[in-house]
Amino acid sequence: PAALRLGDTPQVLWSVQAAALQRSVPAQDWDENPFLSGPLTALTAAQGLVFVAAADEHRVAALDAVSGQARWTFTAGGRIDTPPTVQDGLCLFGSHDGWVYCLEAASGRLAWRFRAAPSDALMMAYGQMESPWPAPGSILVRDGVAYFAAGRHPCSDTGVRVFAARARTGDLLWEKVLDALPFKDFYSPMLPSRKKAGLDFEPVDMLVSDGDAVAMSRWRFEPASGKHRLLLESIEYS
Repeated sequence: PAALRLGDTPQVLWSVQAAALQRSVPAQDWDENPFLSGPLTALTAAQGLVFVAAADEHRVAALDAVSGQARWTFTAGGRIDTPPTVQDGLCLFGSHDGWVYCLEAASGRLAWRFRAAPSDALMMAYGQMESPWPAPGSILVRDGVAYFAAGRHPCSDTGVRVFAARARTGDLLWEKVLDALPFKDFYSPMLPSRKKAGLDFEPVDMLVSDGDAVAMSRWRFEPASGKHRLLLESIEYS
C-alpha cells in the first residue's frame, strides 16, 4: 500500500485473534496481576514479522507483517509479561518460570534457554504457578550481549540475580546477586534529611541501556564486568 500522509486515515489490512477470549476459573486472580496490562503484550516488529506474547498462555507468536498469517508459536513454562526482544535474527524473552529463552526469529526454533532462577521451585501467584524468581519478558541486547534479571526484591527469596550472556549462544559472561540494601528502614542515611529512598516497593526487573552503563531500577552496572553501585539520586554519565 502507498505510504500514509499526514491527515490520512489508517486502514485495517488484517486482524487476528492471538489469545483466547474465554478466561478460565482463576480469571479474577489473573486480572489482579499488576505486572500485566492485558491478555497480549505490545508488539515487536522486525524482519517482516510481528511478534507478540499471549501473557497468561505462556506463548510467543510470530505473524506475517503483511498478511497476519501465523508463522510460528512457542510455549514457555510461565507467563511472559512484556514484549519479546528481536535482534540479529534472534527472538529473546524471559518468563515467569525463571528461564530466559532464545528462539530463531524466522522459524521459532529454540536456540538456547538459560535458567536465571537459582532453582526450579514454584509458588502460586495470581492464579498460576510460577518461580519465586520470575524473569521479565523484554531482554536488553547491547553489542551482542543479553542482559536480564530474575527475582522480586533484593530482600526477598535470596535476592535478585542479574546476568550478562552472549545473545547468540547463551554463554554466561557474569552474574551478580543483589541481596541487601544499604539501609534497614524506609529512610536512607545516604540522602539529605534521611529522605525516603523508595526502594521498598520499587520494581526490580528489566534492564536498560543508560549511557555507558547498564541500569536496572537505580542500580548501575558496568557492561563488561558487572561491577555495580546503587544510586539513590539522579546522576548524569559523561
